[in-house]
Order: sequence, then structure tokens, then C-alpha cells
Amino acid sequence: MVMTQTQMREDVRSVFREKVLDEIGLNNIVEVETETSPVISGSVIYQVGTDLLHGFLISRFNKETNQYDQRSFVEGLINGNRKSLRSTSSSLIWICDPSGFQHFVDLTIEREMVNKSGKWVKRLANALKKHYDIKLSQEQKQHIGNLINGYGQKVESITVHVDITNSLNWDQGDYYDRNKGGAASCFWGEYNSNLVAMDNDSRFYALRFYENNRGSGRCWFCVGERAIVLFNSSHPTYELSLFAKVLSTILDKDVITKKIDVYNDDDNFYVNSGRGIALTYNQNLTSFELGLDIDNSYCSHCDCSCLAEDLFHFNGYDYCESCYNEQITVCACCNNENYSENMTSTSDGSVCEHCYDYQYSLCYHCDEAHRNDCIEEIDDKNYCDYCKNELFSYCDECEKYFPINENCDCEEKGEVNEEQEINS
Repeated sequence: MVMTQTQMREDVRSVFREKVLDEIGLNNIVEVETETSPVISGSVIYQVGTDLLHGFLISRFNKETNQYDQRSFVEGLINGNRKSLRSTSSSLIWICDPSGFQHFVDLTIEREMVNKSGKWVKRLANALKKHYDIKLSQEQKQHIGNLINGYGQKVESITVHVDITNSLNWDQGDYYDRNKGGAASCFWGEYNSNLVAMDNDSRFYALRFYENNRGSGRCWFCVGERAIVLFNSSHPTYELSLFAKVLSTILDKDVITKKIDVYNDDDNFYVNSGRGIALTYNQNLTSFELGLDIDNSYCSHCDCSCLAEDLFHFNGYDYCESCYNEQITVCACCNNENYSENMTSTSDGSVCEHCYDYQYSLCYHCDEAHRNDCIEEIDDKNYCDYCKNELFSYCDECEKYFPINENCDCEEKGEVNEEQEINS
């Protein structure tokens, strides 16, 4: 039976409602058994790109010396394919460095050692031939195989613990929330408005991974009219493709899994490499527009984008919550806002320059600023109430303070007078 376009659009959403919203429910951790294969690290892919682009030496076994010798130099893609470079569009330029090569891998074949399209070396060779008409030599393919040797050559069954949520407001780091460079995810930084916009849109969810009952990774996905689209995964081990496998296993239907372009009409939304993975019944689907309405307001200090309602205003400038808390402080005395760099620390907290100059003094003993009504001058020095009580006693006779371990001057004078009267 051939499904109509309308049935295609309705079916994937109805499957999601049935299998996720009705059966599993949101925020409930479940076990999912799926398949995975080892993933090649970014540093190894970088090395592959370096060797392929700029050439490398081949090690061959020498039977006479019983060891490996570097026997010959193999030209790299740039030097060895100058004819192809001249005849290929300028789009090839962006893979002509190791970092660009990593990007090319992530866009075309990803980092899994083995998937339904075959082993990694075979997929890389096919991708270079398809996109740039570059044919890898046998020596080059063998060298790549040596570099990635040890990552394993088979697909394995694994069990993961996951949940699905539409509350995307957890703290940065609770579910890894890092990019591939190890830095904090931009959804908790300059693109925080993206996270807020998704959290306010009922079509957006997160698929979250757990290890030892603690969050270990996540990816975003949107339940749209034509597909469920996953994008921007964050996990120390698993790629976006594994997240897609898990979600397709949960749906338990013969949905098509395919890479597509993912974008938002508002250029202020960030999608890794502009690509995602769709779970769909529409074999012709090649792109997906997220349709998010994002407020393009910016923090005056860090330039991150925020929703206008989440910005803090001071002295004609707008600040995100983090920068506001860092840059602006409320005076503990007059309760007015001021720049933190202009504040002075006191026993009451930070106070502005005006309040400090007119209402505070330094304690001679503890060197901390206190309100003037909590300061007492003793022997031309200022002491706070605490230090005064620790260091001095008060004489009711002469109405003066004297060191706590000594006698008051008036007592000593009284004893002298008594002795003088006795002697006289």
C-alpha cells in the first residue's frame, strides 16, 4: 500500500504519541536495547586528514633486517590530485586542512567504525569519490586502516537507559552539555535564547542518556509534520546516529532514518554542521525547517542572545542573568544598583562609594568596614562593636574604655590616693 503525503505526515506523529507520550510517558527512565559500533576519536580523524592531505611515509616489513622500514613517500590528496582540484568546484577548499577534513567526515560518513553503509575506510573512499572525484590509492586506504586499527570492526548490541522530556531547563552540565571541543554548550552561552525558545515550543523534546542514575548525554529533537528530527547531540562517547537508533527503537516502527539539512529561518539558531537525522516515512525528505520564533535580543557584555523578557536593564544597557550577576551589585546600604567594580566590601555586604564615604569607617583591629553607628573611637582609633567588646572594658566611674586585661586609670589613681592618706 502506497501512503499519501498526508498519511506520511500524520503517521510519524501518531506513532510518537502512541509509543512515547501514551506508553512510556515523559521523564520516565527506561531501558532500550539497540546496536552500536566503536566511534573513532576526533584526534585520530585529524591525523587521517593530515596524512591524506599532505602525504605520509609507508612502513613496510623488511625480512632482511626483521623490522619495519619507511620505504616510500605517498603524495597527499592536495599534491596527488591537482587535476581534480582544478576541475572541482571551490567547495573542495574547505576540506584542504585537517580541521576541515573532520567537518567533511562528520557531514558525510560520521565516526562510527561500522554501519549499514559499511566499514569506515570504505565509506570515506566512497565519499571522496562521490563529492570530489578523488580516488584513494591502495596504499592510502591501507594507511588509514592502520591508523584506526584497534577501534573494532563489528556492530555490538548494547542496553542504554534513557528518558524523553519536554522540560529543557536543567543546569548546564547535568547531561554533559558540551561541544566536541570540550567547552560548555553554546545553548547555555551565546545561544541561550535557542534553548529558551525550544523550551517554550511544545514540538521540541530532549532524548537524555543516563549512566549510574546520573545524566550522561542528550540531544534535541523536534516532532514536526513530516518527520521527527534529531540534532545537536552531546555525549562523551555516542554520536547523534546512536541517539537516532535509540529513538527509532522506541518507536518500534519501520521509519526511515536519514541525514538531512536542518535550519531555522531565523539565522540566530545554531545547528551543528547544519545537519540532523530524520525519522520519517518520506523518502524524499532532504531538509527540515524548525520554525522557531527566537527573540534577537543580546547581552551588552557577552553578546549572547536572550529573550527580551529575560534581560536585566541597567544604566541604558541590557544584560543576561549571568553577566548581570557578575557586573552589577545592589548596594547593601541604599539598595541601589551599581557596577560591581565600584563597590566596597563591608560587614553588611557590598556598598556603593557614596554610602561607604558617608556611613562607614574601618575598624583599626579587624580592618573591616562597619556602619558608623557600630564604631566607637577609643584612644583616637576606631573599633567595631565586636572588637571593642573583645579588647576593652568600660569604666562606669570615669566613663572610659580601658584594655580588658588591665585596670582602669581611675582605679590606679584611687589606690595611690589611699596610700598617700595612710602614709600621712
